[in-house]
Formats: sequence, structure tokens, C-alpha cells
Amino acid sequence: MQTFEITLSRNPDELTDFPIVSHFGDRVSVSSGENGQTNTLWRVHFGPDAFRFDFRKLRSLTEAAAELPETEFKAGNKSVSASKMLDIFDRVAREENRILDERRKQDLRPDGWGYSALDAITRYLPESREALHNDVFWFQFGAFSEEGIWKVDKHQILAILKKQAEDKLLHLCPSFDFSATEAIIGRLPDIIDTQENPNWSVYFSRVVEGSRVLQKPTGIIHKLTAGAGRTIDRTSGGEDEAESEGKKAKRNIPKVSFDEIGGIDDIIGQVREVIELPLKNPNLFRHLGIKPHKGMMLYGEPGCGKTMIAKAIAHEVEAHFISVKGPELINKYQGASEENLRKLFDEARAMQPSIIFFDEIDAVAQRRSDAENLRSDARFVNQLLSVMDGVEDYGRICVIGATNRVELIDSALLRPGRFDYQLEVKKPDAEGCQKIFEIVTRNMPLDADTDRAAFGRSLNGLTGAEISFIAREAAYNTLRRNLKTGSSFNIKQVEDYDYSRLSISVEDLEKAREKLSGTIEKVQ
Repeated sequence: MQTFEITLSRNPDELTDFPIVSHFGDRVSVSSGENGQTNTLWRVHFGPDAFRFDFRKLRSLTEAAAELPETEFKAGNKSVSASKMLDIFDRVAREENRILDERRKQDLRPDGWGYSALDAITRYLPESREALHNDVFWFQFGAFSEEGIWKVDKHQILAILKKQAEDKLLHLCPSFDFSATEAIIGRLPDIIDTQENPNWSVYFSRVVEGSRVLQKPTGIIHKLTAGAGRTIDRTSGGEDEAESEGKKAKRNIPKVSFDEIGGIDDIIGQVREVIELPLKNPNLFRHLGIKPHKGMMLYGEPGCGKTMIAKAIAHEVEAHFISVKGPELINKYQGASEENLRKLFDEARAMQPSIIFFDEIDAVAQRRSDAENLRSDARFVNQLLSVMDGVEDYGRICVIGATNRVELIDSALLRPGRFDYQLEVKKPDAEGCQKIFEIVTRNMPLDADTDRAAFGRSLNGLTGAEISFIAREAAYNTLRRNLKTGSSFNIKQVEDYDYSRLSISVEDLEKAREKLSGTIEKVQ
């Protein structure tokens, strides 16, 4: 609990209007340090209990002490100004007045938390589905212990409300009693069985799992809530109108922009021409009487930025971005992989404009032979060929594949009408390395004498991922050098360290480059 302290340079006898000084104060002797003279001071200590019961007297003392010379104030272990100390008193006064006003009105709902000041969580039922996105309700804290049975996490609710009470200094208010709130929390149900209790149903929401967006049971909702009858049903798996209307707000648009990618200036124009134009201006292609490219294959060495290019173009056109590694769609049960693929394209159609990005597509789209047509990934390729043929029917959708081994891809996928536009993403040249290095270090505290341009150009031959590794490892070298984290890790030392003194030297960068070279040699 927070304590407070006021150190006065006056004798309490001089403060006749404030007998509270002698009640809470201690006489202390302090040496001036200049001529060895000793001064007698009074130090007033008071904690939450004194604050609550002698609130007005201590407030008056603080206000008077603020006018005296050489008066010091402390809140906890920190020195504060007189105005800060008075602000604490004023905040408590405002909260107390709010509590008293609520009591006088006598309109407190029986299912409320006890005081309107505690508004982090509400005990009321939401008035609408939209309220679930704007407010926090008690039944949202918990987890499913088994199918359809929701266990309410009272400990978390209690901890959040206690923290808010402390943040608002409610524990200092004379009129505040947290036990009333604890009693209400205690009366909440421990578990809610949605199968037995007709008032509750399971609430589904979209959850990112790996790189897929799936419908998962994430909570419960009261059926008396306005619009709750349209909640996605746990057994049917159907989708409600409100969920459909809210899709635009849930679209996944990456935050990566082309400004954050270096060394690919020569191919950005081609990517935008193939993908951005048809997604943003489909009428242009209708006027020309042609069908735009619906698929692009990016190939090249690992770490050259294929994934970042796909994300950046989705960001540029504000397209819903669905990223999936090929193997994630493969299922051992016959027909399940093909169904996963169909659902992927259905999601893209519902969220268009959309970009579907297949990373490591060579893992599931390798060349087929007559003897392998029954193989599970061969059936998957057949399904992918089918949906790629009909991708025009899905609307404003583009499919991007990425691979390090384009020679392994089934040739049927690379013919016109499918992944018919293939673009090699090469390692950056010296100028590209310079730009990448400047991008990844623009928010890093490099030494003033570091020539970013020269060091960046010296990284010619590396990929963008390797350049990012060097910058990141150099920062860790700085930490190890200044905080000695390599020999004896002291978390207290890290917390107390003045971060503004840290800067990354050229030696840190060179050491990081040497580590990368050693790693590459081991791999080779």
C-alpha cells in the first residue's frame, strides 16, 4: 500500500493550526553539510488508513506546507512536487464525491459492482451484440473446461477490479469499501453449462491459427441480449447476419508497406501491374477485353523478401490477406484437404478484394506422374488446378505462390490461366543492400561515426533476412557489452540501466557479421 511523507522545516509549535503534525510526525535531526550545523525537522508519515480517516486535515496541512520553504513531499519512495501531492488529494476527493452522489441517488442497480467508479468490468448484460466490442463484461472472463461448459475466472475479475481501484486511489477514499465488490463477485456462478441453461449459448469468433482464420468457440453470450439469437450456433456451425455485416471490420490487411522493403525496386512495378491494377480497376481490363492475371509465382532464394512483397501489395490495395503454408492444408483423411482448399477460396470471395498467399507451395504442388494420381498431395494439386481455373468466378481475388524450388512445381500450375506470371526475386545488389540496411536500422541508435551507407553496401551478396539478422545481432552485442548479460544476467541491473546511453558501434556490427558467416559455413 502507498505511504506518504511530508518533511517540514518548521517546528510544529509554529503550526498551531495543525496539531496533526505532532500526532503523525517524528522529530529528526539533519546535518546541513556545510558548517556541521544540525537542524531539527519534522517528518509527517501517513498511510492509507490515516489518509482515509484524516483526509481533510491532511489535505489542509499539505496545502499549507506547500507554501513553506524547503518542504519536501514523497509518495511511496518517490519525491513528488507539492502540486502532485495536492493532485492526489483532489483525485481522491472527486472519487469520494462520486461515490457519495451515487449513494444519495439510490439508483444503484442490484447487479452492479457497488460503485460507478469501478468501470473496468460491468456486471450488466450487454444491450446489443455491438456492446461486446465496446465494453468488458464479467462473463467474458473464463475458459471452456469441457464442451459447452464455461468456467468463470473470478480471480481474474477480482484482480482487474482491485488494480483499477488502486489506480483510481479508491483505497484512499473514506467512503469506499471493496468488500461489497468482493461479495458481488462471490455471488457470480462458478460454471455456466450452455447445454443445460437455456439462457446461455456459445459465442464463436474468428481466430487466427497458424496462418488460417477459423471459427472457434471463444466465449458465451446471454440469449436475452438483443440480437443474441443470431449468434453462431454451436451445433450448426452456421453464420449469422451480424457476423456477415461485421466482416469488413475483421478483414486482415497487413501493415507491411513497400517503403519497408529494400532492394526490389526493379520488380515492384511488375508486381503492382499484375496485382494492383486488376484488383483496384477491374473496369480497365473489361474495356480492353482481356482477363487479368489471376496468379503470380514468386521464386528465389530464401530470405529475399517474397513474403514481404505479398504482404506489401495486399497492404497497398487494402486486400484481405490469407497466408497459408502449403502443408497446413493437407489432411490425412480423404477429401479433407480438398475441402480445406475450397473453404480458403470461399473465405477470399466473402472478403474480396483478397489475396491468397501460398508459401512453400512446392511442398504440396510437386510434379505428378501417372502412378501418383491417387497420392493425397496429387489430389490436392488436382483441386488447386480446378479452383485456379475458376478463380474468375470468385471475383476480385488474386493468388500468389512462393517457392525456393520452382523446378519442382507441377507444370500444369504454371501454364496461362493459373500461376502464369512468374517473377524471380533475386538477392539485392550493393545499392539494394544499402537500402535494406538503412531501413532495418533507421530506428536503431547507431554510433554517430557509423557510415550506414558504406556498411550497407559492404553487405553485398547477402539476403534481406541475413542483413536483418546482422542488425538485430549487433543490438544484442551492444546489450552484452554494456550490461554483461553474457556472464551474469542480473535483471535488476537491466531494469535500472539508463537505456539512453546505449548505442550500437561498428564493432558490434562487425561481430554480428562474423557470427552470420560462421553460421553459413556450418550450414554449408
